[in-house]
Amino acid sequence: EVMTTTGAVLNLEFKIKHKAGDYIYVFTKGTLVKEGDQIKFIAVIRDIDDEKEAEKIRAKLQKEVDKAAEFAKKSEFPEPEDALNDVYAEVS
Repeated sequence: EVMTTTGAVLNLEFKIKHKAGDYIYVFTKGTLVKEGDQIKFIAVIRDIDDEKEAEKIRAKLQKEVDKAAEFAKKSEFPEPEDALNDVYAEVS
C-alpha cells in the first residue's frame, strides 16, 4: 500500500539485514511531510529483536503453564489441611 496523504502515520514491523550479516526485527514509525514541492518520508527505526525473542519465550512458557494447569485439574491432590495432618502424624 502506498501512502499518499501527508501527515498519515505508518507503523511497520519487519526484518532487515544487520550490518553484521544476521537479520533482526525492527519497528518503523514514519510519516509523509510536504516541504515545498517535495514530499519526504520521515521515520524512526528501532531494533526490537530482543522484544520479539522475549515474546517467543513468553509464549512457550505460557504453553507449559497451561499444560501444567490442565494436568493439575485432572490430578487429585489432598486437601491442604489433610496434608498438614499427615506431616504432623509423621513427625509425632
